[in-house]
Amino acid sequence: MVYHLCEGFVRGSSETTLRASSHQGAIGAAMYVDGTTLGLDGTIGAFIIPGMLSAYRATNSRSYLDSAERAFRFYHEEFEELGFTTVGALDTDCIDKESAWPLLHSGLTLFSITKDRGYVSAAEAAAYYTATWQYHHTVPIPPDGMLAAMQYDSFGGTAVSTQHHHRDPWAVRFVPAYLKLAELTGNDIWAQRAEASWCNGMTGVSDGTLVLAGVRLPRGTRCEGSFHRRWQDPGNASLWLVAWPTAFRSEVLRELSDWSVLPAKV
Repeated sequence: MVYHLCEGFVRGSSETTLRASSHQGAIGAAMYVDGTTLGLDGTIGAFIIPGMLSAYRATNSRSYLDSAERAFRFYHEEFEELGFTTVGALDTDCIDKESAWPLLHSGLTLFSITKDRGYVSAAEAAAYYTATWQYHHTVPIPPDGMLAAMQYDSFGGTAVSTQHHHRDPWAVRFVPAYLKLAELTGNDIWAQRAEASWCNGMTGVSDGTLVLAGVRLPRGTRCEGSFHRRWQDPGNASLWLVAWPTAFRSEVLRELSDWSVLPAKV
């Protein structure tokens, strides 16, 4: 029963996407139910590629795989031409790092399906781009702010975008892909980056007793933004306890079959 409900949803949403995608491969940021596309600019449409690949695996319908490959080629070629990806951070419209995730993730998924090593190279190119957003050093922070109370370390964290200069734990979402790249390429830097990303994302997660600015953070929550520089309130955090940092940590644990690759302590 559950399978048929899921299959029906996958078919319905994916077939709408098939109608919406252009012959070049662009999907767009949104669409009406009749398949009319909105917002073809930017890389944001690439976020639907993982869904198309899930539809292929659920239905074995070649049209979904063909559409995913066509979209991947379009967005990856655009990335190679421009040297950046855009519009993945929904609260801004600019160059960012989030919009590269579907190229990294989908490239590895396409390799697992097609065994075409070209997809590994494409995924690694996207990974190098995401790495340019990571902090490779520890930024000194004021001793009396929220970040100090969190024992925050900037190492491994990612800047948000060219417009939003604070750091967030978004790199946690890269962890499974980085580990897979290390396995497929034999390049240990990806395993090292996975560890740094995971450690940064685990920093400041409340055990239920963490108090910041007089607010006790519920267990498992984490501030979204860390303000390490003069862009905004240096030394403090956003106190915006959104769900995605916890969801990303949960996704890492769900996707990995061997948790021993993650540091035992952070």
